Amino acid sequence: MSSEAIHNIVTLVPQDGKLTDLIQAFNKLSLYVQTHEPETLLYYAVQPKGKDQLVIVEKYASERALKNHAQSVAFKEFGKAITGILQTPPDIKTSSFTGGFETRSRI
Repeated sequence: MSSEAIHNIVTLVPQDGKLTDLIQAFNKLSLYVQTHEPETLLYYAVQPKGKDQLVIVEKYASERALKNHAQSVAFKEFGKAITGILQTPPDIKTSSFTGGFETRSRI
């Protein structure tokens, strides 16, 4: 694991009835990230059971990779798409890897 890797956990809480719109906007962005951002190492969203929220898990190879992501046209379009549908501002927790594993080796 690179010590310079950046991990973000982002919680988005949509207004009532807007979860589907939020998921659609994220899915569009994630397709762009997968295709155009090789230094974005992990990028997926989960929905906690029983909650209208989206929790996004991100891992970037470096601070530069995160900066490139944040400055991309696709990310800016995502920001515009979710403006007005969030109940609260995004809760972003930048974190460090402390233990466990991200993938399993296949033999």
